Amino acid sequence: MIPNHASSFFPCFLLLAPLAAQDAIQLQSPTTGKVAFVQRAKQAQNIDAGGQQMEANQELTHHYTVEVTKVAEDGKRTFTVTIDRVNGSIDVPMAGTIAFDSASKETESEGEGDDGAMGGMGMPSGATMTAGLKEIAGKQFTATVGADGTIHGTAGFDEARKAAEKKLGMAGQFLNSAMSERSLQNLVRGAIGHLPTAAVAPGATWETKIEAGTGITTEQSLKLTLVKADADAAEISYSGSVAKKEGGGRGPMADATVENGKVSGVAIISRKDGFAMSLKSTSSMTLLTENEMVGEMSIEMKLSTEVMRADDAAKTEAAKTALPAKSEPAKPATGK
Repeated sequence: MIPNHASSFFPCFLLLAPLAAQDAIQLQSPTTGKVAFVQRAKQAQNIDAGGQQMEANQELTHHYTVEVTKVAEDGKRTFTVTIDRVNGSIDVPMAGTIAFDSASKETESEGEGDDGAMGGMGMPSGATMTAGLKEIAGKQFTATVGADGTIHGTAGFDEARKAAEKKLGMAGQFLNSAMSERSLQNLVRGAIGHLPTAAVAPGATWETKIEAGTGITTEQSLKLTLVKADADAAEISYSGSVAKKEGGGRGPMADATVENGKVSGVAIISRKDGFAMSLKSTSSMTLLTENEMVGEMSIEMKLSTEVMRADDAAKTEAAKTALPAKSEPAKPATGK
Protein backbone atom coordinates (compact mmCIF):
# COMPACT_ATOMS: atom_id res chain seq x y z
CA MET A 1 0.00 0.00 0.00
CA ILE A 2 1.51 0.80 0.58
CA PRO A 3 -1.97 -1.31 1.60
CA ASN A 4 -4.96 -0.19 3.71
CA HIS A 5 -8.37 -1.27 4.61
CA ALA A 6 -9.21 0.99 5.37
CA SER A 7 -5.67 1.73 3.91
CA SER A 8 -2.52 1.12 1.70
CA PHE A 9 1.25 0.08 1.04
CA PHE A 10 4.33 -1.25 -1.29
CA PRO A 11 7.46 -1.40 -3.74
CA CYS A 12 9.22 -3.67 -6.31
CA PHE A 13 11.58 -3.77 -9.32
CA LEU A 14 13.55 -5.52 -11.99
CA LEU A 15 17.27 -5.12 -12.56
CA LEU A 16 17.91 -4.65 -16.26
CA ALA A 17 21.69 -5.29 -16.10
CA PRO A 18 24.10 -6.42 -13.36
CA LEU A 19 25.78 -3.33 -11.94
CA ALA A 20 28.00 -2.55 -8.99
CA ALA A 21 26.10 -1.88 -5.78
CA GLN A 22 26.88 1.85 -5.80
CA ASP A 23 26.00 2.40 -9.46
CA ALA A 24 22.65 3.79 -10.47
CA ILE A 25 20.20 1.06 -11.42
CA GLN A 26 16.93 1.17 -13.33
CA LEU A 27 14.11 -0.26 -11.27
CA GLN A 28 11.03 -1.48 -13.12
CA SER A 29 7.99 -3.63 -12.45
CA PRO A 30 8.28 -7.29 -13.54
CA THR A 31 7.77 -8.24 -17.18
CA THR A 32 7.42 -12.00 -16.61
CA GLY A 33 6.76 -14.47 -13.82
CA LYS A 34 4.12 -15.72 -11.40
CA VAL A 35 4.37 -15.46 -7.60
CA ALA A 36 1.99 -16.38 -4.76
CA PHE A 37 1.73 -14.00 -1.80
CA VAL A 38 0.15 -13.75 1.64
CA GLN A 39 -0.88 -10.32 2.90
CA ARG A 40 -1.80 -9.98 6.57
CA ALA A 41 -3.35 -6.75 7.83
CA LYS A 42 -4.21 -5.87 11.42
CA GLN A 43 -6.25 -2.79 12.24
CA ALA A 44 -6.81 -1.47 15.76
CA GLN A 45 -9.24 1.32 16.64
CA ASN A 46 -9.48 3.19 19.94
CA ILE A 47 -12.79 5.03 19.93
CA ASP A 48 -13.92 7.90 22.14
CA ALA A 49 -17.64 8.41 21.52
CA GLY A 50 -18.93 11.25 23.63
CA GLY A 51 -16.65 10.24 26.50
CA GLN A 52 -17.35 6.53 26.19
CA GLN A 53 -14.20 4.51 25.46
CA MET A 54 -14.12 1.32 23.40
CA GLU A 55 -11.82 -0.69 21.19
CA ALA A 56 -12.36 -2.56 17.93
CA ASN A 57 -9.90 -4.79 16.11
CA GLN A 58 -9.85 -6.46 12.72
CA GLU A 59 -7.50 -8.99 11.14
CA LEU A 60 -7.64 -9.76 7.45
CA THR A 61 -5.50 -12.17 5.42
CA HIS A 62 -5.43 -12.42 1.62
CA HIS A 63 -3.85 -15.39 -0.13
CA TYR A 64 -3.32 -14.42 -3.75
CA THR A 65 -1.23 -14.92 -6.88
CA VAL A 66 0.09 -12.32 -9.32
CA GLU A 67 1.14 -13.31 -12.84
CA VAL A 68 2.48 -11.13 -15.65
CA THR A 69 0.40 -12.07 -18.69
CA LYS A 70 1.18 -9.31 -21.20
CA VAL A 71 3.64 -6.50 -21.90
CA ALA A 72 2.37 -3.89 -24.38
CA GLU A 73 4.49 -1.89 -26.82
CA ASP A 74 4.19 1.17 -24.58
CA GLY A 75 5.69 -0.81 -21.69
CA LYS A 76 2.48 -1.28 -19.70
CA ARG A 77 2.15 -4.67 -18.09
CA THR A 78 -1.03 -6.67 -17.59
CA PHE A 79 -1.17 -8.71 -14.39
CA THR A 80 -3.68 -11.44 -13.66
CA VAL A 81 -4.51 -11.43 -9.95
CA THR A 82 -6.12 -14.53 -8.44
CA ILE A 83 -7.53 -14.19 -4.93
CA ASP A 84 -7.33 -17.72 -3.58
CA ARG A 85 -8.62 -17.21 -0.04
CA VAL A 86 -9.68 -14.45 2.37
CA ASN A 87 -9.97 -15.06 6.09
CA GLY A 88 -9.88 -13.09 9.31
CA SER A 89 -11.82 -11.86 12.31
CA ILE A 90 -13.48 -8.80 13.82
CA ASP A 91 -13.41 -8.19 17.55
CA VAL A 92 -15.96 -5.68 18.86
CA PRO A 93 -16.89 -4.94 22.51
CA MET A 94 -19.90 -6.92 23.77
CA ALA A 95 -20.24 -8.64 20.37
CA GLY A 96 -17.26 -10.92 20.83
CA THR A 97 -15.08 -12.17 17.99
CA ILE A 98 -16.59 -12.85 14.58
CA ALA A 99 -14.45 -15.18 12.46
CA PHE A 100 -14.81 -15.71 8.71
CA ASP A 101 -12.99 -17.74 6.07
CA SER A 102 -13.80 -18.06 2.38
CA ALA A 103 -12.24 -21.56 2.47
CA SER A 104 -14.85 -22.75 4.97
CA LYS A 105 -17.14 -25.53 3.72
CA GLU A 106 -20.04 -24.07 5.67
CA THR A 107 -22.71 -22.24 3.68
CA GLU A 108 -25.02 -19.40 4.61
CA SER A 109 -28.39 -20.84 5.58
CA GLU A 110 -30.24 -17.80 6.78
CA GLY A 111 -30.81 -14.14 6.23
CA GLU A 112 -29.38 -13.70 2.73
CA GLY A 113 -30.41 -10.60 0.84
CA ASP A 114 -30.82 -6.97 1.79
CA ASP A 115 -30.16 -7.39 5.50
CA GLY A 116 -27.79 -10.35 5.69
CA ALA A 117 -27.76 -12.62 8.73
CA MET A 118 -26.87 -10.54 11.76
CA GLY A 119 -25.43 -11.72 15.05
CA GLY A 120 -25.34 -10.05 18.45
CA MET A 121 -25.14 -6.27 18.93
CA GLY A 122 -26.19 -5.72 15.31
CA MET A 123 -22.99 -7.31 14.00
CA PRO A 124 -23.05 -9.67 11.01
CA SER A 125 -22.71 -13.39 11.63
CA GLY A 126 -19.54 -15.20 10.66
CA ALA A 127 -21.56 -17.26 8.18
CA THR A 128 -22.76 -14.11 6.43
CA MET A 129 -19.23 -12.73 6.18
CA THR A 130 -17.98 -16.05 4.82
CA ALA A 131 -20.77 -16.22 2.24
CA GLY A 132 -19.86 -12.78 0.93
CA LEU A 133 -16.16 -13.55 0.70
CA LYS A 134 -16.84 -16.73 -1.26
CA GLU A 135 -17.95 -14.46 -4.11
CA ILE A 136 -14.47 -12.89 -4.17
CA ALA A 137 -12.24 -15.92 -3.51
CA GLY A 138 -11.28 -18.12 -6.42
CA LYS A 139 -11.87 -15.32 -8.92
CA GLN A 140 -9.36 -13.78 -11.33
CA PHE A 141 -8.98 -10.07 -12.00
CA THR A 142 -6.60 -7.99 -14.09
CA ALA A 143 -4.53 -4.88 -13.41
CA THR A 144 -2.71 -2.66 -15.89
CA VAL A 145 0.58 -1.41 -14.47
CA GLY A 146 3.28 0.94 -15.76
CA ALA A 147 7.00 0.24 -15.75
CA ASP A 148 7.29 2.42 -12.62
CA GLY A 149 4.59 0.45 -10.77
CA THR A 150 1.80 2.97 -11.34
CA ILE A 151 -1.57 1.20 -11.45
CA HIS A 152 -3.46 2.50 -14.49
CA GLY A 153 -6.59 0.43 -13.98
CA THR A 154 -8.22 -2.82 -12.89
CA ALA A 155 -10.92 -4.96 -14.49
CA GLY A 156 -13.28 -7.76 -13.55
CA PHE A 157 -13.67 -6.90 -9.88
CA ASP A 158 -16.95 -5.01 -10.08
CA GLU A 159 -19.09 -8.07 -10.85
CA ALA A 160 -17.62 -10.10 -7.98
CA ARG A 161 -17.99 -7.16 -5.59
CA LYS A 162 -21.70 -6.76 -6.46
CA ALA A 163 -22.28 -10.49 -5.89
CA ALA A 164 -20.53 -10.23 -2.52
CA GLU A 165 -22.57 -7.20 -1.52
CA LYS A 166 -25.78 -9.05 -2.40
CA LYS A 167 -24.81 -11.81 0.03
CA LEU A 168 -23.66 -9.40 2.73
CA GLY A 169 -26.47 -6.88 2.60
CA MET A 170 -26.08 -4.32 5.39
CA ALA A 171 -23.12 -6.31 6.68
CA GLY A 172 -21.07 -5.20 3.67
CA GLN A 173 -19.70 -2.18 5.54
CA PHE A 174 -17.71 -4.50 7.79
CA LEU A 175 -15.77 -5.95 4.85
CA ASN A 176 -15.12 -2.87 2.74
CA SER A 177 -11.40 -3.39 3.18
CA ALA A 178 -11.64 -6.89 1.70
CA MET A 179 -13.83 -6.30 -1.32
CA SER A 180 -13.23 -2.82 -2.71
CA GLU A 181 -11.48 -1.92 -5.94
CA ARG A 182 -8.82 -0.25 -3.80
CA SER A 183 -8.19 -3.44 -1.84
CA LEU A 184 -7.38 -5.15 -5.15
CA GLN A 185 -4.95 -2.35 -5.98
CA ASN A 186 -3.33 -2.80 -2.57
CA LEU A 187 -2.67 -6.46 -3.34
CA VAL A 188 -0.99 -5.48 -6.60
CA ARG A 189 1.12 -2.86 -4.81
CA GLY A 190 2.18 -5.54 -2.36
CA ALA A 191 3.78 -7.37 -5.27
CA ILE A 192 5.23 -4.50 -7.35
CA GLY A 193 5.05 -1.11 -5.66
CA HIS A 194 6.19 2.44 -6.41
CA LEU A 195 9.32 2.90 -8.48
CA PRO A 196 11.41 5.86 -9.61
CA THR A 197 11.11 7.00 -13.21
CA ALA A 198 14.90 7.27 -13.59
CA ALA A 199 17.90 5.17 -12.56
CA VAL A 200 18.83 5.54 -8.87
CA ALA A 201 21.82 4.59 -6.72
CA PRO A 202 21.73 3.52 -3.06
CA GLY A 203 20.85 6.56 -0.95
CA ALA A 204 18.73 8.16 -3.68
CA THR A 205 15.20 9.24 -2.86
CA TRP A 206 12.01 9.83 -4.81
CA GLU A 207 8.44 10.81 -3.98
CA THR A 208 4.97 9.64 -4.86
CA LYS A 209 1.34 10.01 -3.77
CA ILE A 210 -1.32 7.34 -3.56
CA GLU A 211 -4.93 7.11 -2.48
CA ALA A 212 -5.80 4.82 0.42
CA GLY A 213 -8.71 3.92 2.64
CA THR A 214 -12.22 2.62 2.03
CA GLY A 215 -14.57 4.24 4.56
CA ILE A 216 -12.79 7.53 3.97
CA THR A 217 -10.39 8.28 1.12
CA THR A 218 -6.98 9.52 2.22
CA GLU A 219 -3.89 10.57 0.31
CA GLN A 220 -0.48 9.29 1.35
CA SER A 221 2.47 11.53 0.44
CA LEU A 222 5.51 9.25 0.47
CA LYS A 223 9.26 9.71 0.34
CA LEU A 224 11.06 6.53 -0.69
CA THR A 225 14.75 5.67 -0.37
CA LEU A 226 16.82 2.95 -1.99
CA VAL A 227 18.67 1.88 1.16
CA LYS A 228 20.91 -0.77 -0.36
CA ALA A 229 21.12 -3.32 -3.15
CA ASP A 230 23.20 -6.35 -4.06
CA ALA A 231 22.95 -9.06 -6.71
CA ASP A 232 20.01 -10.75 -4.96
CA ALA A 233 17.84 -8.08 -3.41
CA ALA A 234 17.18 -4.38 -2.94
CA GLU A 235 15.86 -2.70 0.19
CA ILE A 236 13.53 0.28 0.02
CA SER A 237 12.32 2.26 3.01
CA TYR A 238 9.57 4.86 2.94
CA SER A 239 7.77 7.27 5.21
CA GLY A 240 5.30 10.08 4.84
CA SER A 241 2.06 11.73 5.86
CA VAL A 242 -1.60 10.80 5.52
CA ALA A 243 -4.29 13.41 4.88
CA LYS A 244 -7.95 13.28 3.93
CA LYS A 245 -8.43 13.65 0.20
CA GLU A 246 -10.72 16.54 -0.74
CA GLY A 247 -14.24 15.16 -1.02
CA GLY A 248 -13.02 11.79 0.28
CA GLY A 249 -15.57 11.40 3.07
CA ARG A 250 -18.73 9.37 2.53
CA GLY A 251 -21.89 8.68 4.52
CA PRO A 252 -21.44 9.25 8.26
CA MET A 253 -17.75 10.07 7.67
CA ALA A 254 -18.45 12.79 5.08
CA ASP A 255 -17.39 15.60 7.42
CA ALA A 256 -14.61 13.70 9.21
CA THR A 257 -11.15 15.24 9.47
CA VAL A 258 -7.79 13.47 9.68
CA GLU A 259 -5.05 14.45 12.12
CA ASN A 260 -1.54 13.10 12.80
CA GLY A 261 -1.59 10.84 9.75
CA LYS A 262 1.69 8.94 9.34
CA VAL A 263 2.91 5.97 7.30
CA SER A 264 6.24 4.12 7.15
CA GLY A 265 7.58 0.81 5.91
CA VAL A 266 10.36 -1.32 4.47
CA ALA A 267 10.25 -3.55 1.40
CA ILE A 268 12.75 -6.18 0.26
CA ILE A 269 12.64 -6.75 -3.49
CA SER A 270 14.13 -9.60 -5.49
CA ARG A 271 16.56 -8.41 -8.16
CA LYS A 272 16.21 -11.76 -9.90
CA ASP A 273 12.49 -11.77 -10.73
CA GLY A 274 11.46 -8.23 -9.76
CA PHE A 275 8.71 -9.25 -7.33
CA ALA A 276 8.57 -8.32 -3.64
CA MET A 277 10.19 -10.76 -1.22
CA SER A 278 8.68 -9.13 1.88
CA LEU A 279 7.14 -5.88 3.02
CA LYS A 280 6.19 -4.42 6.38
CA SER A 281 4.17 -1.23 6.68
CA THR A 282 2.52 0.74 9.48
CA SER A 283 0.12 3.65 9.21
CA SER A 284 -1.74 5.60 11.87
CA MET A 285 -4.12 8.53 12.10
CA THR A 286 -6.83 10.12 14.21
CA LEU A 287 -10.28 10.60 12.70
CA LEU A 288 -12.47 13.33 14.18
CA THR A 289 -16.19 13.50 13.42
CA GLU A 290 -19.60 14.03 15.01
CA ASN A 291 -22.43 11.59 15.53
CA GLU A 292 -26.05 12.60 16.06
CA MET A 293 -26.43 10.22 19.00
CA VAL A 294 -23.14 10.62 20.89
CA GLY A 295 -21.80 13.95 19.70
CA GLU A 296 -18.06 14.33 19.09
CA MET A 297 -16.15 11.18 18.18
CA SER A 298 -12.43 10.53 18.05
CA ILE A 299 -11.08 7.36 16.45
CA GLU A 300 -7.39 6.53 16.75
CA MET A 301 -6.52 4.05 14.03
CA LYS A 302 -3.40 1.96 13.50
CA LEU A 303 -2.90 -0.43 10.61
CA SER A 304 0.02 -2.82 10.26
CA THR A 305 0.46 -4.82 7.07
CA GLU A 306 2.90 -7.58 6.19
CA VAL A 307 3.36 -9.12 2.75
CA MET A 308 5.33 -12.33 2.28
CA ARG A 309 5.77 -14.83 -0.50
CA ALA A 310 3.48 -17.78 0.18
CA ASP A 311 6.36 -20.26 0.48
CA ASP A 312 8.09 -18.10 3.09
CA ALA A 313 4.81 -17.58 4.96
CA ALA A 314 4.28 -21.36 5.10
CA LYS A 315 7.81 -21.88 6.44
CA THR A 316 7.23 -19.22 9.10
CA GLU A 317 3.99 -20.86 10.23
CA ALA A 318 5.65 -24.29 10.29
CA ALA A 319 8.48 -22.92 12.43
CA LYS A 320 5.97 -21.49 14.90
CA THR A 321 4.14 -24.79 15.32
CA ALA A 322 7.43 -26.63 15.70
CA LEU A 323 8.52 -24.56 18.68
CA PRO A 324 8.57 -26.67 21.88
CA ALA A 325 6.03 -25.78 24.54
CA LYS A 326 7.37 -23.74 27.41
CA SER A 327 7.88 -25.86 30.48
CA GLU A 328 7.51 -24.70 34.04
CA PRO A 329 10.74 -24.76 36.09
CA ALA A 330 10.94 -27.74 38.44
CA LYS A 331 9.98 -26.97 41.98
CA PRO A 332 12.57 -27.83 44.62
CA ALA A 333 11.81 -30.91 46.65
CA THR A 334 10.72 -30.26 50.19
CA GLY A 335 11.63 -32.44 53.12
CA LYS A 336 10.18 -32.80 56.56
